[in-house]
Amino acid sequence: MFEQLCGISRYGNAKMVVPALKQHFRHDRIKFFVTSSIGFYLDNEKGAFDPDDPQNLVPTAWSAAGESGTATSPGSGFQIRGPVHPINVMEPMVWLGRRISAERPEGKAGG
Repeated sequence: MFEQLCGISRYGNAKMVVPALKQHFRHDRIKFFVTSSIGFYLDNEKGAFDPDDPQNLVPTAWSAAGESGTATSPGSGFQIRGPVHPINVMEPMVWLGRRISAERPEGKAGG
């Protein structure tokens, strides 16, 4: 997914990111995480995720059935549409911590 996103970047130079990572880092030390600080939109009426209507960050001009969200910042042009539900925010830190602790030599205390 990351490679596909890099391939469709506005200026085309993001497609160089993955080859650069592969050139300078060991393959087993590279991992990509899909994260979101606001998560997907959960329909208030259904109380569930709708794959046909997932956007929780929408342009301020957006309106559906009279819904309105909280502006993310003054003049930003976008607003958060519904409640915030972070996704995979801690997973990169957990993965990194496990990698570091697994590579620590026996008998060495961290600090």
